[in-house]
Amino acid sequence: MVEMTKRWHSEEFPEPEIFPPGKPDPQGLRQQGGFETHTQHIYVRRIGPLGLITLTLMTGVIGALLFAFTLSAFLILLPVIGILMVIAFIMNWLRRPSHWPR
Repeated sequence: MVEMTKRWHSEEFPEPEIFPPGKPDPQGLRQQGGFETHTQHIYVRRIGPLGLITLTLMTGVIGALLFAFTLSAFLILLPVIGILMVIAFIMNWLRRPSHWPR
């Protein structure tokens, strides 16, 4: 059972070929459209002290803005909740049966 699994994987997924730079592709896959013909380079550097300070400040600014937006939304909702409570008290007062004789 293990041998069949190994054989299936080796047939299904052949080992990738690595072509050295400057050597032409022996199978011509690049001309057939199998691969893209341009390359991109990604340069990664360590974050220096200035970059770390900038990153920390930006994180703090974004956090402060999110806190301000949350607080302002809460402060806007407080009067709305107060108005709804006043309406509920008035409706409850109007629903009560009167104690005055008719």
